[in-house]
Amino acid sequence: MIPILKPAARYTFLTTAIVLLLLSVPVFASTATTASAGTYCPGPEILLISAEELSTGLNLIIRSQNAFNNKDTETAISELNSAGTALHLAASRGSSARTNLILDTIIQAKQSEDYTQMLYWFPLLEKSMKTMKTDSTVNAANTLIAQTRNLLDGVKKGDPVKQLMLARHILACDKLDIPLQQAIQSQTQLLKQLYKKNLKPDYKSLLNYVNKSLLYTLSNS
Repeated sequence: MIPILKPAARYTFLTTAIVLLLLSVPVFASTATTASAGTYCPGPEILLISAEELSTGLNLIIRSQNAFNNKDTETAISELNSAGTALHLAASRGSSARTNLILDTIIQAKQSEDYTQMLYWFPLLEKSMKTMKTDSTVNAANTLIAQTRNLLDGVKKGDPVKQLMLARHILACDKLDIPLQQAIQSQTQLLKQLYKKNLKPDYKSLLNYVNKSLLYTLSNS
């Protein structure tokens, strides 16, 4: 039976403060790899796919803004919802992004000191890791994931959540992930503002984050 995950806030990509905290956690992954965490970025083909989705999202946001300015809140909300879907798709492209989404699922599954729900998803995580091209970064993440399973099984003591979050950061691309996750958060906040009939919804922040994400994908593809 698949465990039902309780509602939980979506884990965002790691901020600098969280990264510093995680890097202080004792791990066995190579120092070189942990020092370069957040630099595992997609290749040009994946970036171009993300760029297409970000461009779609950008267009939908502008359409939402125009609808709001024309006092058509219903259309503004509909277009902004569609933009959110495009942003989430852009954030899921590539094997490392897919694996990090599974890591997010496992982290969110921890509702108590009972790690049963977290362990349930490990076979899926391990299969996702096997689809990734083997290199020093993937090996370091695999080491952390194996150590985390030992923690969950009670073989060793430690904080499995911190271990998984560090594995997640090793497989992340901060230059894309951070502004893209900020865009996703901004889209969520903007939707709330529209539903609450805020007279000055913050489209500017959302557009800035999407622009930054799109510039990265186009500059590195």
